[in-house]
Amino acid sequence: MHILALVLGCAILSAVLWDSFETLVLPRTPVRKLRLTRLFYRATWGRWIARARTLRSDRRREGFLAVYGPISLIGLLTL
Repeated sequence: MHILALVLGCAILSAVLWDSFETLVLPRTPVRKLRLTRLFYRATWGRWIARARTLRSDRRREGFLAVYGPISLIGLLTL
């Protein structure tokens, strides 16, 4: 049972590291249909935009949206 968990954990870790490498390092967009990065950004961007729409000031909204890029990269690497 422990060996199965080890193999499964290594497979997941490899998939995440490869997807991160493709997203952050490669100069062209990968063509695979299922990408962890795409799932991450689709899950987080919609919530971020919804929160930004509640801000009344254009200046605060723009500042809030500008923070998403750096925070999302940290979140992606943490994931």
